[in-house]
Amino acid sequence: MVPQYRAATHAGTWYPNGVDCARDVAKYLTSSGQEEVPNLRFLIAPHAGYSYSGPVAGHSFAAIPKDQYVL
Repeated sequence: MVPQYRAATHAGTWYPNGVDCARDVAKYLTSSGQEEVPNLRFLIAPHAGYSYSGPVAGHSFAAIPKDQYVL
């Protein structure tokens, strides 16, 4: 099955585009100071525009051990 994608209708409004988005996400993950949590089973993270929830979401997702990422 070929994945289908929907156009990003709010790009540049709630979140930045392209390179800026990747930079901001990396900043939120690394600046949180959160260490990985071994055997993490679940987490709850906010979902809103990066300017509202980015730092808290970064703190949450930084807890996921790198060997457990699923892309």
